[in-house]
Amino acid sequence: MRPTEEYSPKIAPLAHPMPHVSQSEIVVRGPQGRSHRLVADPMVMLESGFLSRAFEGIGARGSPMTKLRVMFLGLVVWLVSFGLYVAAQAQSPGPTIHVHAVDPPESVIPETGGLPGLLLRATFSLLDANSTIMTADIENATLRLGGDLYSSKFSKLETEWSVVLLVDTSGTMNVGSGFNDFRVVRDSLGRAIGNAPESVRFALIPFFDRAPTAIEFTSDRDRLGTAIKNLRPQGGTPACLNDGLYEATAKLSNAPGRRAVIAITASADTCATRSTQNVVDFARQNDVELYAVGVDGYTITPQELESFALPSGGISEMRGASELAFALDNLMAVLGNQWQAVWVVYPPEGPQTAELSVKLPDGTVVTGDLSFESDRGYTRPPTVAIAGTAQSTVGGVRFNLDFINPERIRAIDVILVSKLTGRTVYQAQLRELTDSILLPSDELVEDGEYTLTLTALDEQGVVLSQTEPLDFRYEPLLPTLTATVQEWPAAGTPYFIISAAVQNLEGIANYRLWLEGEQGGAPVQGTEVTIPAGEELRLPVGGVRSGGYVVRVQALDSSDRVLVENAELKVAYQAPGAIARLVASLRGSTLAVVGTCGLGIMALVGLGALVVFLAPKRRGTKNVELALPEKARRTPRPAEPMVSGGEAVAPLRAETKPKPAAPAEAEPARPQTPRPVPPQAASPKPPPVAGVEAARPQTPRPVSPPPAAPKPPPNEGAEAARPQTPSPAVPPAPAPMPAAQAGVTPAGPASPPIQPSGAPPVAVPKPAGALAVVSVLEPRVVKFQVEIRKSPFRIGRAGDNDGVLPVDPTSGVSGHHCVITLKDGRWAIQDDQSRFGTTVSGQPIPKGQPVPLEDGAVLGLGPKLKIQFRVVSGAKPATPS
Repeated sequence: MRPTEEYSPKIAPLAHPMPHVSQSEIVVRGPQGRSHRLVADPMVMLESGFLSRAFEGIGARGSPMTKLRVMFLGLVVWLVSFGLYVAAQAQSPGPTIHVHAVDPPESVIPETGGLPGLLLRATFSLLDANSTIMTADIENATLRLGGDLYSSKFSKLETEWSVVLLVDTSGTMNVGSGFNDFRVVRDSLGRAIGNAPESVRFALIPFFDRAPTAIEFTSDRDRLGTAIKNLRPQGGTPACLNDGLYEATAKLSNAPGRRAVIAITASADTCATRSTQNVVDFARQNDVELYAVGVDGYTITPQELESFALPSGGISEMRGASELAFALDNLMAVLGNQWQAVWVVYPPEGPQTAELSVKLPDGTVVTGDLSFESDRGYTRPPTVAIAGTAQSTVGGVRFNLDFINPERIRAIDVILVSKLTGRTVYQAQLRELTDSILLPSDELVEDGEYTLTLTALDEQGVVLSQTEPLDFRYEPLLPTLTATVQEWPAAGTPYFIISAAVQNLEGIANYRLWLEGEQGGAPVQGTEVTIPAGEELRLPVGGVRSGGYVVRVQALDSSDRVLVENAELKVAYQAPGAIARLVASLRGSTLAVVGTCGLGIMALVGLGALVVFLAPKRRGTKNVELALPEKARRTPRPAEPMVSGGEAVAPLRAETKPKPAAPAEAEPARPQTPRPVPPQAASPKPPPVAGVEAARPQTPRPVSPPPAAPKPPPNEGAEAARPQTPSPAVPPAPAPMPAAQAGVTPAGPASPPIQPSGAPPVAVPKPAGALAVVSVLEPRVVKFQVEIRKSPFRIGRAGDNDGVLPVDPTSGVSGHHCVITLKDGRWAIQDDQSRFGTTVSGQPIPKGQPVPLEDGAVLGLGPKLKIQFRVVSGAKPATPS
């Protein structure tokens, strides 16, 4: 093909394509009428890049339109070829059964008794999708006729063969390439006889216008091979194929064993002295199977080969000269791979077609038709048959059964015999007809061989039918039990639903299930259950806490013997909450739901009424003064102002009258003997600590010149008494201790000393103030701050503490939680046997033992409350009382 020429492809299927390979003839025509024939498998064309190379140069120097047309035509070629390939693959058949012969049916009475039936004996071979003989073994061969299924006795044929080799030596093989193809035929046939079974005896007959015998029946392969090499085509002679087939059949009429003719021909019959039907009938009369291999490219056709091969039970093939060796080897293999099966059937009268089904060891089922003619109608007796093979398990051996007309069968006798000892190891009479039976393994030995026979009996115990003895080997497989969770627990269904899949095990009566911890151990309490086989496996988890567990499942026999146990099945269980359980309990009861809704409505109504009752009434605003008891303080005297001359001017002192107090429970102050005070300003006393009883008023110390006795300030909670002259009957009160030593603030302030005129101003002394302060850091919603003015200082929720924390019991603060002390100038804290303990700067402290306390320390009271301890700058500790 030149690149400047334009070509239009034409696709046509080959007249005689290779078997089961879709090929196409591609004709590429040029503008001058020249054509190029291309034949290829489309898949090979695609994989090898044939199309891309074939059209690579076409139109290389042409216009872009020419290139586009060429690419489009190439795509069309490939699509059509691929379509033909797919169609051929879709039509390619699978393995088939080729029936060689069906012996004439005979009416017989089975050996086991019963009604008469029709005996069928058929010979067949198995062919794959390429019509190649299959050498696989057969598990069983059954025959389905109408609605009945018949089992068979089957075996591989090992008989002798008598075969006539009929070779075309007519003038067809001496014209053109015919002689070269004839040499290929001779060589292929010479090699093929070496692959034939040793039991085959061959005779050789060449055919042209007649069919003389070249060599009589012999088992000598060398002699036969020499005779084949000496064959020569007879130029100018016709091909009397049918005469040759007839002569070969006649030579086999008295031959021993199985009989067959293998014809190798390139010519169709041109003599017409005998018809094809005449040849077929003669072959059937003499039980001769006709096989044929046609040489492709000559006058013989596949239809002519099939016309005499198939009716006689033979096989025919068309091959090219280069593939004749494969076709002849295949026919030789057919002679050594034929099977025979025998059935006793009960058909109606007339021609019948049954389905022959063969099962291979790999599970493949191959089917084919088997035709015969019944001389009369037969009634099938009640029959029991064993379907399939024995299924060995640890629990026993199971057999599947088929029943025919079981209405009259009342019992089945089962007899199992050991082939090694001849002893009956199991015998029973089954009254219930089931699809399968299980023979216990108690008396069976692993790898032992046994024979099983089943007998069907009627009501009087008369034998209706009996199966053929079935031989089997007891080879139990290890049993397995696989457990999976099918449904998980919920609030309304507090149990696992377990699925148990058992293999290679029979005789399971019960299942035992339980939960155990992930680390193993005893079953979790309340989870172990035993459930009969066939029921839903529910594993209860009521009362089981959330966590990881292992599900255990055991298969038990009727005596609770453990047959097999599952591997670990780990599960993570989440127990439902109280609300989920409540909802689940209400879900199934309408009355409970209605009652719950009614209670909820009543609760809402009651709550609304309570809110209305407790809500404050809108009345006029009323201010109430809350008087808290407080210790009297000394009012410092203001410093005297200075005059221009440097002399001090005494300021006017306003006399303060004490406010009348509420009826006091406290004792009125007694007059005290004034004592001199140092010339320094007195510091004002801090307010009293809550809970400390108000002190009696103090009489001011005398100064020079002694001033008049000052009036005490008002005392909240007790009426202030003015100084009076002590009664002679009452002894004078002892001198009070200093306020700093008492740890409390005096109830009334002392009057400041009066400075003489012209003296420098003297500072008024201040009373001792707070020593330390504690305040709440967390939570911020709690407002609390207190000053520590004494030691020890107790803190807690109870009202008798020095520092009362405004929190509830849920805060973790105890009624008497801790004590803060000051000793020798050192602060310390001690846990007062609180429930949740005390921490200092995050570190827990022991109960009942003082721990040093630093300025700024954060104290933890229970799990939630945190307070901070601060020492007041410049404060001097008071002496503890």
